[in-house]
Amino acid sequence: MTSAGRYDVLIKRDKVHGSLYTDPAIFAEELRKIWYRTWVFVGHESEVAQPGDYVRKRLGLQDVIMTRDRGGQLHLLLNRCAHRGNQVCDDAKGNSSAFRCPYHGWTYRNNGELVGFPFFKGYGQRKLDLALGRVPRVDSYHGFVFGSFATEGPALLEHLGAAAGEIDRLARLAEASERINAAARDAEIYNLERKPFVFGVFGLLAEATRG
Repeated sequence: MTSAGRYDVLIKRDKVHGSLYTDPAIFAEELRKIWYRTWVFVGHESEVAQPGDYVRKRLGLQDVIMTRDRGGQLHLLLNRCAHRGNQVCDDAKGNSSAFRCPYHGWTYRNNGELVGFPFFKGYGQRKLDLALGRVPRVDSYHGFVFGSFATEGPALLEHLGAAAGEIDRLARLAEASERINAAARDAEIYNLERKPFVFGVFGLLAEATRG
């Protein structure tokens, strides 16, 4: 039976079979066809707002570090030393210009570049081109960060399709919320009458949700 036929049996209009959540073969297929092939939401740019900020994430089964380098560029780095595969970042989040593997001391910039390792003479005193692994494609839309392990494929906006419209709506609501909060602060500072302020709030919400 093909995968499509199998899922027709497991998925009904009003219910799904429990094996969809427990079958290792289905999970492996999901990883192969979705998590490691398409664009996957990872986080938000605000989580790494400043240069040097980082936060650990999961992309499928992979432990990744979302970083912002000193030039402001976002990266999704695999949390594994290129030497022996040991974890290079233990903390859930923080700010650092580099990550150092505790096993043998290999050190990487927060863009993944290898900058130092011990026993330099043992490697023929040559620079090693062994950066941290990385998610090949990283992009964001209205601050929402997505990553794809596929080196080729549709661009993010093409992948999002109609869903981009929903993100647009969320972005408008967030902008309206900021304006409302600013208006609320002004109301407190200048002790403005509440009635005009409340009507102004509803006007902002109506404007944000139109279209």
